[in-house]
Amino acid sequence: MTESHPLFNDIPGEWPWLLGYNEVEMHPEGKLLATVAGTGHPLLAVREYQQGRSLVWTSDMSAHWLPEEFAKWPGYRQLWINCLDWLTERR
Repeated sequence: MTESHPLFNDIPGEWPWLLGYNEVEMHPEGKLLATVAGTGHPLLAVREYQQGRSLVWTSDMSAHWLPEEFAKWPGYRQLWINCLDWLTERR
């Protein structure tokens, strides 16, 4: 993680490893929040534009690139709650 952000609220400790991700380029006005370890490639980024918000997660949310360890990690559920809350401006 590169900085504090509401997406990381109540997320415990180290993140488990992922098995893969899509290589993407950052939008010049996007905010990079997390990178893929050892690569610097974006893993999680957000952008606010006019009255909207967008978020990109470059890996899977389920079994292809997301190992069972990640899905069972206590921060997994909270991460997606935080993402949806931020996107819908509930927080």
